Amino acid sequence: MQRFFILFFIFLIKNSQQSVQCLDNSGKPVDWYIFYKLPHLWDHPESVPISNGTGFLYMDPNQKTWKLMENGMDAQQNNAVYSTLEQYYGNSDNSSYFSYMYNDEWPDSTIWSNNSGHAKGVVMFDKSSGFWLIHSIPKFPSVVEFRYPSNAHWYGQMGLCLSLGFNSLADVAQQLFFYNTFTYQFNLPDYFANSVPLLTRLQKGDYQQSPPYTNSKIFKTLGGQSFRHFAKTGSWGKDLYSDYVMGELRTSIKVETWDHESGTETNLPSVCSQNAHMSTLNAAYIRLPFNINYKTYEDHSKFVVAFSDQNRLPAVPYVCIGDINRQSHQLHRGGGTMCIYEQDIYQQYANIISETVPCNNN
Repeated sequence: MQRFFILFFIFLIKNSQQSVQCLDNSGKPVDWYIFYKLPHLWDHPESVPISNGTGFLYMDPNQKTWKLMENGMDAQQNNAVYSTLEQYYGNSDNSSYFSYMYNDEWPDSTIWSNNSGHAKGVVMFDKSSGFWLIHSIPKFPSVVEFRYPSNAHWYGQMGLCLSLGFNSLADVAQQLFFYNTFTYQFNLPDYFANSVPLLTRLQKGDYQQSPPYTNSKIFKTLGGQSFRHFAKTGSWGKDLYSDYVMGELRTSIKVETWDHESGTETNLPSVCSQNAHMSTLNAAYIRLPFNINYKTYEDHSKFVVAFSDQNRLPAVPYVCIGDINRQSHQLHRGGGTMCIYEQDIYQQYANIISETVPCNNN
């Protein structure tokens, strides 16, 4: 009888463990969250995290407005990214968990890629649920322990975490199969390999090399929020935003991505279509709450905000967060963006891109 109670107690402990999903700043389960790591802004001495390049804004379903966090992205408290990734540390080779990290600039290393997908993210699942963290931070996260990389202090960064049911893992795999990710960590226990065979191909470095070269999927979070993800391959040779996302969302869009040009890597121009009222405009200036303003040269984030270029019509409330730039070389690299149609989130983004780069109509 005593042995029975011991075994029953062990069973209760094992089954009371929290399922893998996004965790908020307090370490509690949350359906989704967005963070906006701010650039290194010297003119904010009243906020040490902002002035040292680790400050960040945050929102989730419990508060769909930007909150300026007291701690920085390097903190191990009041930091949703830290809380979320702590589920990985200590379980990286556990047979009960699948984990997958990709980044075109590997952490703790000088290794990088200029021909793989221009993408950064973390996927982790147990046998019931998991999270997909999409972000723009180079050399992050480490496979050893949580630490915010020193090279990522200077520029703005953005990320989105989705809590997903196990049945979404196959769709995550399919979207990433289009990327040709530069993978540096992949733990694939048999249960997950048998449940989602495409994961084995991803582990081997396979990717989509024949038509179709683009794909979109609807994701529904554990809490029922719908998102739509767009992915492209490098073989497609076109711009994710003006050639795909804009048309699929059927709206004009403003796009913030990396705009540092070097060598043959040139910025793609803003694109305007007077007749169809469908434009893709590059961001030029960012204005945020809390008196935080800067040129987009200071930003490494990749996000999209829909807008209406017809004064009599309201904007379609789409916001997208992703990982690829509007630059010439990245026409030939894989990448993607995750979009949400939600009025409250849209209101937080609607006026962030306060100035855009005009179209050249010559």
